[in-house]
Amino acid sequence: MLTLRSFCFLGVICSLLAFLGCGSDEPEAILVPQTYNNMKTLGSAYISATQKNGKPPTKLSDLRPFVAEGIDLEQISRSENDGEDFVIVWGIDFQTSQNEKGVYPIVIYEKKGKNGIRFICQFNDVMEIDETNFRASYFPPGHTPEP
Repeated sequence: MLTLRSFCFLGVICSLLAFLGCGSDEPEAILVPQTYNNMKTLGSAYISATQKNGKPPTKLSDLRPFVAEGIDLEQISRSENDGEDFVIVWGIDFQTSQNEKGVYPIVIYEKKGKNGIRFICQFNDVMEIDETNFRASYFPPGHTPEP
């Protein structure tokens, strides 16, 4: 039977172990998929183009001034997962496109994805979702993803 003293001693030991950790001193590298980074770059450029120009972009070249020099727009507009160009829904103003629940539409997404999962971008938010959630997601009015 545990006494109060032994219970406190166990608590101190557990706290010390948690504090000290049980791995090496080197931080673990977290690999972020290139598709995520590329969509993040494109989504941010889409927002910047809309703000700077007073209207949303209508083509890939509209994003050029808002992407770092040396970055190939054609290359970052292609998925490393399915090898296809991203679907980019042009002409959507992030300032007025939220639905009644405050959700932004998907404006960039992988055409096919990989293993039933695809990356999507809602302007500045990039995430992976499964096919069921993709089909149930909010897209800009007038845009329906291909089956």
